[in-house]
Amino acid sequence: MVSSMEAQWSNKTIAERGRTPQRHEVSLRAEAYRCFFDAATSVSEESISFGCVLFDPGGAFVAAANGGKLGPLDPLLAEALACMETLSWLRNRGIRDVEILSDCEVLVGAIKQGRAFECYSYLGPILDDCVELLSSFTSIGFHFIRRNHNCIAHTLARCATPHFVSWSSTPPSCIAHLISS
Repeated sequence: MVSSMEAQWSNKTIAERGRTPQRHEVSLRAEAYRCFFDAATSVSEESISFGCVLFDPGGAFVAAANGGKLGPLDPLLAEALACMETLSWLRNRGIRDVEILSDCEVLVGAIKQGRAFECYSYLGPILDDCVELLSSFTSIGFHFIRRNHNCIAHTLARCATPHFVSWSSTPPSCIAHLISS
């Protein structure tokens, strides 16, 4: 019996190791756009920046945007501002059915709860704005993903200038190699 259990465990382990890792660990609706976003902070410039990348339901690049501003170097604040900028950008582009992917688990949880927890800091009004922006969408899902699955948005956030910039159809050079690979 023990050898049978060992064989089953061994077969299961071999099968698990042989699996191809999924790009995302979440279940996404097939008909929805996918938008990855991330934030970055720069201690030397005392600034925060964001990057967001939009893909169509088939996985093809549609558009991207990034920008930065002077501000407190709080990572959660930077992520919340990145979320707000991303939602505004999507709304202005007319995207109404989208899956949002972020590597900030705390922010994703707060958005999913509609900010159900009390937040008496500078973060509260930004989260309120994000939740209010959700009403602009017909269907929207928020998902936490690991940082290594968000490298395109992270790279775009890192190469942001202080000005808002948007690209359509052709990705910016700083992420083009990541999209084509």
